[in-house]
Amino acid sequence: MKNSHRKWASLTALAALILITASCSKNEVAQPTVTSDQLTQVKNDDSEIHYGPAVTIGNKEAKAWVSVNKTGDPIAIGVSLPGETIFDIGAEPKIYTLHLPKDIKVAPYDHIDFNWNPEGHPPMDIYTVPHYDLHFYMICEQDKAKIEGQLPPYIAPAPAAKYIPEAYVEGPGVEPQMGTHWADALSPEFNGKSFTRTMILGTYNAKVTFFEPMFTVDYLKTKPNEIIAIRQPEAFEKSGYYAKNYSFKYDENHKQYIIALTDLRHEKGK
Repeated sequence: MKNSHRKWASLTALAALILITASCSKNEVAQPTVTSDQLTQVKNDDSEIHYGPAVTIGNKEAKAWVSVNKTGDPIAIGVSLPGETIFDIGAEPKIYTLHLPKDIKVAPYDHIDFNWNPEGHPPMDIYTVPHYDLHFYMICEQDKAKIEGQLPPYIAPAPAAKYIPEAYVEGPGVEPQMGTHWADALSPEFNGKSFTRTMILGTYNAKVTFFEPMFTVDYLKTKPNEIIAIRQPEAFEKSGYYAKNYSFKYDENHKQYIIALTDLRHEKGK
């Protein structure tokens, strides 16, 4: 991640708040998780996958893609990452931008950034392990580039509460060219377990601007095949396709990792 060594640079307070929120909410809000041997939400006999342009990671190709059903409606959006080189892309943070296929428009998504964090980042020691961030942006690259950083203890304007799932906690500061990050207080890493994968929300200028699965090197090395439910907000500001789940799968035949927002459902903005 660009400037990953300072991302959420002073989030000790956030981590403490998350722990408090988790203890108060764990009996009130479920953190659903389901697993599956076959990720049929990504590809089935009645669907087809459209790929964006290839990006080189190491000496292999990565691509963003959109899966659509037989009526042309999107059912999943994600990336295919090369398994042979994903663990050997250097000791410095990196960002790879993957563009979506030009022939398929999937509102509200614009592009996907794949970030490598070799030393992780704060808060505390929760996320300070080698891991990757996958930003599904709902703003264009030009608008993303205009986002200026704000150091903690600055608290950015938040979206209306109905657009944020319950028990997500806003972090202080604004990360340049990203925005403000919201952590899920009900995630396993805040409830006595180690960080393996988690879902982060991003906001800027009081609007939700990205979804961000974060996942560790060690987790990917297990060659996971898992679907994780995404807790939903009360409403969505923009009309478009929103995921009910996100998924990880290692494709043994093609030696690649498939990571996606799945089970897309069209929601009307309100």
